[in-house]
Amino acid sequence: MDMGQHADGESHHAGDGEMVGSNESSERKGSEDFDSPFRKKFGKFKLNADAIRERENLLKRQTEDLTIHSSVYANHSVVPTDGGLPTQSDALPLVSRPKKWMLGKQYPVLEGQLYFMSLRDESKLEELLQRSRERGVKPDRTFFSTDNLLLYYPFCADFGPLNIACIYKFARLLESKLDESLSRDMKVVYFCSADMRLRTNAVTLLGCYLILVENYTAEEAWLPFDFEDSNPFLQYQDASFEKESWKLDVVDVLQGVEKAKNERLIEIEQFDLSVYEYFDHPAVADMHVIIPEKFIALKGPSFQKKALRSHSSKTPSDYLDFFQQLNVKCVCRLNEKQYDEAEFTSQGLNFYDIIFDDCSLPSKEDVVSFFRMCELELPHGAIAIHCQAGLGRTGTMIGLYLMRHYRFTAREAIGFMRVMRPGVVIGRQQNFLEAVQHAMWQAGEGGMDALEEALEAVEWESGNEDTKHE
Repeated sequence: MDMGQHADGESHHAGDGEMVGSNESSERKGSEDFDSPFRKKFGKFKLNADAIRERENLLKRQTEDLTIHSSVYANHSVVPTDGGLPTQSDALPLVSRPKKWMLGKQYPVLEGQLYFMSLRDESKLEELLQRSRERGVKPDRTFFSTDNLLLYYPFCADFGPLNIACIYKFARLLESKLDESLSRDMKVVYFCSADMRLRTNAVTLLGCYLILVENYTAEEAWLPFDFEDSNPFLQYQDASFEKESWKLDVVDVLQGVEKAKNERLIEIEQFDLSVYEYFDHPAVADMHVIIPEKFIALKGPSFQKKALRSHSSKTPSDYLDFFQQLNVKCVCRLNEKQYDEAEFTSQGLNFYDIIFDDCSLPSKEDVVSFFRMCELELPHGAIAIHCQAGLGRTGTMIGLYLMRHYRFTAREAIGFMRVMRPGVVIGRQQNFLEAVQHAMWQAGEGGMDALEEALEAVEWESGNEDTKHE
């Protein structure tokens, strides 16, 4: 079979290669004999035992890589757990912009090495495999998919992008596939189902890999998927069920990741998967480092602790050891009071209330207060910032900082933050960040006077509704 031919449709032709069927699966192994990285790093913390085991199992979870070896399948582990992720130093030639989108067709991502394909019916792969076996055709490609391995857990109608842990796992996996295939003079085909949500997440993973490992720009990373005749990918939805007019494109996410890489907010070779997934778990902390040494976003603590298997409500005291480990010196609350701030201040943490309504926009005074806090506190340590869920208001305020001090666009900021903490910035908060982008750039590093002057050009309408830039 000609490996460049499509594998979805009514008719298929066999030629020089062999296409392998996919039987994607994942398995969880017990953690009894696993030397936990969480216990090594955070052994003194009091943790939910089920949460620890679940996080440990995630690190050991595997899927099957189906490759032909003398007409039999061979299984391979897909997420290495030791060693770092080296970046590529040699630039690879760019592929040409693809012309026509077709299900089942393999499209080059790294010419001669890596291809992408989306399938309506994976059984077609198995049929082609059988035909190739019958003809004794030597395989020249290995196929793998992460549809059932790297998952997004939606809040509402959102479906991605996948978080930085998934990006890291994918990069490690793909590196191992490429290295192995190169030694065997084979090519790698990464495929997904025809579900447009999975397809969109798949190409976002590929694009992030090209940026973080192969050192592509966002525009170069998007080129293999920028079809001339159509756009077979979805736009990303916020964490709501509203039919928003504001959507995030894949290229916005890629540009945000590229910007974060250039600013050293993402350093993939230094990324600690165990720490990220530990803090990520809702039963442990529901907390993420967004800007290293500056901002930690988390779900808001409560007066009383509630412990369930999948999630829990934490009290301020539950975060104290975490904050010490992350050099947090200040806590900022954006939602109505649900705990006594004295639990933080009695431990030497500074505390600020900048409260505005859920799913609403900060006032001009709120923005000034936020940056005044940043000016006072960030020289001494990180700020832990939260609203009720740690998504909408929390992401909005950190987005302002990214635009002002790192010159992110609003779309870059939202794309990057959703990779670090899925679901951030909701509804009209997205439009708000776009509306104040120019003002944040204008304020730059100029101090509070420059900020207030820049904000004069932004019109906040009464009732905390729409925001416009004059």
